[in-house]
Amino acid sequence: MTTTLAALFEHNRWANERLLDACRGLTEEQLATSVPGTYGALGATLAHIASGDVFYALLLTGRKPATAWQQDDPFPGVDELLDVVRESGARLQAAAESMPGDATVERDPGELIPARVILVQAINHATEHRAHATTILTQLGITPPAIDGWEHGGIPG
Repeated sequence: MTTTLAALFEHNRWANERLLDACRGLTEEQLATSVPGTYGALGATLAHIASGDVFYALLLTGRKPATAWQQDDPFPGVDELLDVVRESGARLQAAAESMPGDATVERDPGELIPARVILVQAINHATEHRAHATTILTQLGITPPAIDGWEHGGIPG
């Protein structure tokens, strides 16, 4: 049985994959585009989304991704980031399904944080930066993919 929290992480992974897939074939110039009020260049924003997922999955599971690209590396290209978000997204979803509500995680030596706070932050972080990326795509004249909950659920919005 999928919990509501696990469903949020299923959507998170799906939305990250869909956004990255929509960025396939963009030019280096397009990936270098930034818009005021967003995180930075589109490519850097996509890498930051993946980097965040890697960080939160590492906190919750203690494991780094098996991909060559690691957190905070420069933009490696869409295909490599797709591998990263698929793996880290699956780990985040598994953590959401299995983590007891009162679990704590050591972020820094001696600093215990409730796991639920990390899970909330992971969703918030990805959602915020996906909005930045879709804003940049729109400013480039590219229709961003539909990545909202309605689309994910197959329900007309």
